[in-house]
Amino acid sequence: RIQRVPPASWTSDDVGAWLSSIDLGVLKPKFKSNGVNGKVLLELTRRSLERDLLVDNEVHLSRVQQELKVLNHRVATARRWGADARARAPA
Repeated sequence: RIQRVPPASWTSDDVGAWLSSIDLGVLKPKFKSNGVNGKVLLELTRRSLERDLLVDNEVHLSRVQQELKVLNHRVATARRWGADARARAPA
């Protein structure tokens, strides 16, 4: 499902699947109990990871941040492609 649905539309279960896919399934309970869905996920900062989700492992923090950059890049690229396709579509 996480491959077919835009990340901003992910449920908290989808976020959990994403965490598992990047070998950070250990963080699933923290994300789930805080109601992190796709929209929230895309806006997480290091500060919110540390203070709100209580992620205190430096390796986990770095990995989540790295993977969020990849995910946000994918989202931005998809938006650009969508905007380009709409601009080229006949009226």
